[in-house]
Amino acid sequence: MMDFIKEISEARMTRDQQNMTSLTYSDVGERMYLTLLCLEVMRHYPNYTPFVRNYAKKSQSVAKTFKVGATDLHNFLYFLQGDEQAIGKLKNPGAAKRQQAMSALPIKDIMSYITSLANGNSPTFPQQTFIRIENGLHINNKDYKIIRRYLSRFRDEHSSIQTNVVTKLLFAVRSKLRSSDIIDDFEQFVSKRDLESNKVTDTEPVISTPDISAPGSSIIYYARLLHKPSYALLNGFLNAARNRRIPTMKQLETYLPIIQMIDDIVKAGPAYVNMLKVVHKRAKNQD
Repeated sequence: MMDFIKEISEARMTRDQQNMTSLTYSDVGERMYLTLLCLEVMRHYPNYTPFVRNYAKKSQSVAKTFKVGATDLHNFLYFLQGDEQAIGKLKNPGAAKRQQAMSALPIKDIMSYITSLANGNSPTFPQQTFIRIENGLHINNKDYKIIRRYLSRFRDEHSSIQTNVVTKLLFAVRSKLRSSDIIDDFEQFVSKRDLESNKVTDTEPVISTPDISAPGSSIIYYARLLHKPSYALLNGFLNAARNRRIPTMKQLETYLPIIQMIDDIVKAGPAYVNMLKVVHKRAKNQD
């Protein structure tokens, strides 16, 4: 009885649809991916296979509807493949729609992976599933990719490497899944297995991943701001910013006039800053 009370009273990232308004489409994709990485680690330890199996069973139904009683993983998938109403619950729905259009969620691979876990079986070619998620959702975090690579041969790695990999994942979970339904069990797992290392540096960014995109017709409007812009370099700059990478010098030079424009507005004083904020708000509502 106490376990049930604890379960329904715990904070959850997706306890209601409105709770998602602080997350971008890219944020949801990252969090879904990290949840699967947690399950992938834990499934290698027999004492935790019952938890993995139970969590997977609760996530197993095709996520076409939002369910308060479902797992965060289920609801992440609902938003990732959601219709206009679902996308409308995310931060900046217009950008989220564009991001979804640019993405390719490998839902069949993901559901096959979850079903294997729910049945107590080892997933077939999990590495390929994770790579398809990375490519389809444009997940370019280098640390996450390193974790995924090591998990493909996790059982064969030295215990020190296993500890380092799990610690890296733990940092990501604490940053991105702090109020999720998996964090308590994952932290307990790490603690009991003594898999947290104090020698690993936490490089996990705490900022949200913006849905920055300028596909198709919208990118041509940059010509109204820039003199003869290179759209390829503009796309390169936006992709670098979205994935928290350092842009090339040419990409930065292409976007620099816009940065200078914002700087001029800020220098002009609060009244001009407020006007910019009003225009930005109207632009987002236009989406």
